[in-house]
Amino acid sequence: MPWPGCRLRTRSSGARPGDVLTSWLNPTSLLGGVLAVVTCAHLAAVYLCADAHREGREELAAAFTRDAVISGLAAGVVALAGIAVLHADAPTCSTG
Repeated sequence: MPWPGCRLRTRSSGARPGDVLTSWLNPTSLLGGVLAVVTCAHLAAVYLCADAHREGREELAAAFTRDAVISGLAAGVVALAGIAVLHADAPTCSTG
């Protein structure tokens, strides 16, 4: 049974199920992976900022706040770029 991301791409873009290479290496799957990593980096920065603030380490909290803002902006850019990726690679996902 293929992973959900591969199944989504297979159903939405008409790719052949069972083709291992193109099931994993395609724009939709790469978008999902990059978006997951950027989102986790953002959450880590937010949680570390809260921990540093709670411990009274304001200089560290300020650094993590900056990291959280940067990673949040990066996640937004990736999500917006994902609209174009989904429109081109998986039109069923972008149109509904």
